[in-house]
Amino acid sequence: MTDDAGNIYFPDTGNNRIRKLTPIITPAVTTITLPVVTTTTPVTTTALTGMALTCPIGSSNSYSISTFAGNGNSGNTDGPAAQSSFSNPHVIVEDSVGNFYVADSVAANIRKIDPAGNVTTIISGYTASALLIDKTNKNDTLYVVDYGNGLLKKYNGSAANITAQNATFIIIASNASTASTGYTPGAVLNANLHAWGGIVIDGAGNIYMTDNNQIRKLTPPSGTNSSYTLTTIAGTAQAGFADGPCATARFNGPEGMVISASGNIYIADKNNHIIRKIDLANKGCAVSTIAGTPNTAGYSGDCGVALSAKFNSPTGVTIGNNNIYIADAGNNVIRYMQWSSQIISTIAGPVTAAGSTPISGYTENNGQAIGAQFNNPWRIVVDTSGNVYVTDAGNSRVRKLTFLGVK
Repeated sequence: MTDDAGNIYFPDTGNNRIRKLTPIITPAVTTITLPVVTTTTPVTTTALTGMALTCPIGSSNSYSISTFAGNGNSGNTDGPAAQSSFSNPHVIVEDSVGNFYVADSVAANIRKIDPAGNVTTIISGYTASALLIDKTNKNDTLYVVDYGNGLLKKYNGSAANITAQNATFIIIASNASTASTGYTPGAVLNANLHAWGGIVIDGAGNIYMTDNNQIRKLTPPSGTNSSYTLTTIAGTAQAGFADGPCATARFNGPEGMVISASGNIYIADKNNHIIRKIDLANKGCAVSTIAGTPNTAGYSGDCGVALSAKFNSPTGVTIGNNNIYIADAGNNVIRYMQWSSQIISTIAGPVTAAGSTPISGYTENNGQAIGAQFNNPWRIVVDTSGNVYVTDAGNSRVRKLTFLGVK
């Protein structure tokens, strides 16, 4: 006879016993291979019930590393990328024709790195805390958060054509109470914007910004509405951690952000040490944590589920090939979350034991990304070939991780 659990009971008359057969169920195994290398032996983690996850760390590198621009000396020298100098570069964005734009915070200017490897200063005179390139219809409009002056500026013409001689802009949002020269009609005044860290734009032209532990939305003029409209879509001014409905969710020092093709926003919630998602694609608005352990700084979790990992002050996040890349600034590493499996891994940075903070510094480790060193990697962007560009702020360089393929 059998019971409801599938156990079988039968009399063993020759041995004067009643015997029980208990079934052993072996779950189906799915092997997921990530393009990551960090040690010398494969590691298998049973992270989800019924699924064995294999992280091929150490057999080979999937990324090489090089210096994309900057000679490591703090300065403001234009010219060939290898001879150029930066001063604490923080933000990096790319346009649709292969130019990169870097906000050089100490030098208070914006630099362009063209496809030929030349660095030029295109805007100077103020500290930019965030940059945005609107690639809609390949217009490549440049937006700049002028943090020191409390302004959001929109530059005229395509970003690729901006030079130090012709850079002109309109102001679309300001902390000032009255408009003056340079303000567009309908600009938002008394915006009360502070600590701007990240900025993105959706296909309808709505701009989203991280600001004072909140996510703000700037809606452009449309139809009978001739003015920009500024609203708060998520978070309260009070720092903290809470997932759930956008109106009651809490952030703590949100920094870089990225918007997906479906319209969802992903944010590096720096002081909560996690990556958050704002779901705008479905009805309503909800905030959830997709990676990291809230309120817990650390370095662990590679080859495991992202929600069990630990970060240390992540500041940059981007999407490439439908996966998530993270600048884990406090750990001086670049992390990768495979979208399909939600598995986290390190793709660049020092080799260290889980739980130990990787040491900052500068080395390119003979071109191998695993084992190289960073010093406060702040923002990150991925090109269409899967190459990763990082502002290595403390080393006054822009680094490039070249994708070598899954090995």
